[in-house]
Amino acid sequence: MSQPATNRQVPDNSILDRFGKQTYLGNAFRYNLVFTSAGTTEAAALLLANPPVAGSSFPNQVGLFVDLRRFSGLSGTADTIVRAYLNPVVSSAGTPVIPVRPRPASTTIASVGVLTSSPTVSGNGTLVESLSGSNFVTSESSALLILDPGQTLLLTVQSANAAVIGLQLGWYQL
Repeated sequence: MSQPATNRQVPDNSILDRFGKQTYLGNAFRYNLVFTSAGTTEAAALLLANPPVAGSSFPNQVGLFVDLRRFSGLSGTADTIVRAYLNPVVSSAGTPVIPVRPRPASTTIASVGVLTSSPTVSGNGTLVESLSGSNFVTSESSALLILDPGQTLLLTVQSANAAVIGLQLGWYQL
């Protein structure tokens, strides 16, 4: 039997997570934000950054595997679009927020991802996904987005009118 090519190619570090193995191992993180949209202007809501580790290279860097983007219209006044962008131009990262673990008893691994709310950006970056929904509807994507070290993900919210949105972001790290 051959040996894995890197220390990341062993079962505990596999990106295959169909049965929630990374949650079981304590590598999963989630965050819920109640966001009030001011109206028709696209507003930056959440920024997830995967900072590079100085003096380290593959396979010792950690990847973030973003597997959940979801929102629900919590007020009955507006249709909403949530957009996901890769590598925006960030002027100010915003307010740091702390993600929660789906396995709260596991405290051995801290999130390397830096999550902030209400960032200031001068360029949104590359659009990779758009989700839309109307009053009291939940829209979700579980397509896997991978943030290598040095990359960021921006979620923006835009509504036809002022609205309250429940926005969720989830990832696991290896």
